[in-house]
Amino acid sequence: MKTILERGKRMKKKKGFTLIELLAVIVILAIIALIAVPIVMNIISKANKSAFKDSAYGILKAGESYYTSELLEDAEGITEDVTFTFPNNIEGLEFQGSKPTGGTMTVRKDGKISMAIHNGKHCVTKGFEDEDIQISDDLTNCGSSNGGNVNNTLADLVVNAETSVSTSTSASPLCINKGYVCEAGTLFTIKVNESQTYNFYVLNDNGNKVDLIMDRNLVDDVEWINAEDYGNSTVKNDKGPLTALKVLKERTSGWTNIPIYTYTLENDADRVNGSNTYNPITATSTSGGNLVENVRARLPKFGDIIVHTDNNDISYPDVPVWLKNDIETNGEQGYWLSTVYSSEFEISAWTVSNQYSYGQVALVRVSPSMSLGLRPVITLSK
Repeated sequence: MKTILERGKRMKKKKGFTLIELLAVIVILAIIALIAVPIVMNIISKANKSAFKDSAYGILKAGESYYTSELLEDAEGITEDVTFTFPNNIEGLEFQGSKPTGGTMTVRKDGKISMAIHNGKHCVTKGFEDEDIQISDDLTNCGSSNGGNVNNTLADLVVNAETSVSTSTSASPLCINKGYVCEAGTLFTIKVNESQTYNFYVLNDNGNKVDLIMDRNLVDDVEWINAEDYGNSTVKNDKGPLTALKVLKERTSGWTNIPIYTYTLENDADRVNGSNTYNPITATSTSGGNLVENVRARLPKFGDIIVHTDNNDISYPDVPVWLKNDIETNGEQGYWLSTVYSSEFEISAWTVSNQYSYGQVALVRVSPSMSLGLRPVITLSK
């Protein structure tokens, strides 16, 4: 009996953890977590950054190998700059490591290489004259193959400009700077890369950004959309100008001074049947339009052109001289807009041309399977 009583007394002396003790343990564990988690995450981030930098070196070597192989096949090597766009337009590059999720690399005809690529977390850049690559976490300014320089302003790229410009108060040749407004139709010579310049007219200027349209067609004989790109033997227009956009992207990919951007392609209201639209081209944006990704130029829209015409004549609105420059009335080509037009009687796309307009160069609707030109629109900040 005594033994049983003694055992009971000893059992009564045993205690569990008090609430204060439990809270103290939890607080200690929380402190440890607060200290340890950032350290672990930082280690992981550094490892990912290092791995992506290694991949970038591999891509750079692949670019050098591409140039060498082209030189071995032809003594002249490459005759014009070649731009690879990640992740898909990289035919001819052989490298190991992870593939970038965006950006470009340009191999210049003299063998020098620039790049600006990213994996969604880190950005690697290299200018043509840089000896080594640079890596950062700044994705905002990652996208141009000109050493990551996506901040080229209008003033940076203008080679020559007319002085017939204005501000809200007085005439000034300083409209290339922020706070001044260039009149529509003002002509600039823009240095699109280190070896090429083209003439552009001001299409729209809001004082901080300016849209410019090339003074002539960059490409001729292009369909708005064809059966191959549509994926069907019947050419329609409900997927947007797939063919024209693809060709435009390819032909402007070497404009390394012009920033790369992604924009929402929407069938802007054409005042005749503006409810018409087309299905997603690459991905659907949050605003309900279609995203066109990693481009340096776009097609002009109906809205870009109509504001410069006599809006009273909606059938075939005439356009000013600077918007029909190099388009003659003898059958030479006009150029495509990105705006579609369709009704129960007609499936067509808008153009600036002399088709079906009795020799007058105007806004005209034509079949999307016709062959016309591409006149790029670029956007530069001030």
